[in-house]
Amino acid sequence: MQAVPRDRAAILEAIYALPVGLRLRGGVTLLQLVRETGYAHQHEEIGVEEIRSGIAGREAIIALWLEYSGDKGANWGWFFQGPYQGLYLTGSRTRSLEGPINTPDAAEACAYFIKAELDSILGWEVRLVPEPALTGRPG
Repeated sequence: MQAVPRDRAAILEAIYALPVGLRLRGGVTLLQLVRETGYAHQHEEIGVEEIRSGIAGREAIIALWLEYSGDKGANWGWFFQGPYQGLYLTGSRTRSLEGPINTPDAAEACAYFIKAELDSILGWEVRLVPEPALTGRPG
């Protein structure tokens, strides 16, 4: 078991690298990998905007999360897809009450996916609600 980061920047970088860790440490569960990031200790403080700003312009990280979402191969849970007609989509395959987030900003869609996916893995209730600062729309 690896040491759990406490520094916010280290936690965020560990989160961004989760798809790589999953590939490299095949015998470790996704739940264990998420716990090792330290995210569980700061999940309420780490929001979509902070994640988005940390991955904006880092296309390789966004591509890893797109691949991770596609590789899940499940017909349930959270997804991150795109681009389709210039838009990226994040949503739930099992929640009919919540429409997907669609945006031309890959980092924004990816950030929503990361937040929803991690919270879901840790067993917390997830609501996919657009943040007004990101969308420019009232929340």
